[in-house]
Amino acid sequence: MANEYVSFEDLSDQQMETIEICVQETKNYLKEKEGWDGERPLIYVPHTMDTQPRIHDLVRETLEADGELSKYFVLIPTEFTGKMYMKIRSETDGEGGKKGSGMLFYTAPKGLLSHVDALVGVSYADGKFGAGAGLEMQWGLEHGKPVYEMVYNEDLLEIREVSELDESRILSIPDTRERVKDNKFYFSRYSGKAEREFFSR
Repeated sequence: MANEYVSFEDLSDQQMETIEICVQETKNYLKEKEGWDGERPLIYVPHTMDTQPRIHDLVRETLEADGELSKYFVLIPTEFTGKMYMKIRSETDGEGGKKGSGMLFYTAPKGLLSHVDALVGVSYADGKFGAGAGLEMQWGLEHGKPVYEMVYNEDLLEIREVSELDESRILSIPDTRERVKDNKFYFSRYSGKAEREFFSR
């Protein structure tokens, strides 16, 4: 399955340059639209595309309230980064006879993840991560970035440091797509007291 998709070794210099341009456009977007000052360290949030804005707000507030992690500016994938993903997927499609990979926007040597300072993942209800989110967390661990996981318990939200990620927790691409079709599975975990209070505002 993995060999069906383009990897960064398959890319031309021009395609690598396009990824760098997309990353710079993303940084400009963060400054102009989300208030990043360009200096504050970035913490990136790997999650699955079926996450809704209210979950984004919960993740952001939890991180900003954490004593250690509040120093970071929270970077959550949005419609804008989605456009960059789709652009890279389109431009790499057919390279070497393989399918294009939008994930290269994130994981290429000068992709977006090389510009962040830490990562904190959000899993599905059963503790599994979508294929893309799992790949991003593995990338962070392999490149020496601090990696955390947001854990939802009954009465509180916890952020735990991750030293390794068991591959059994990472869904295949087809399984991820199946779950994206029914995002109720995602939210079944968010039923604790902290979440009920947050969503009742």
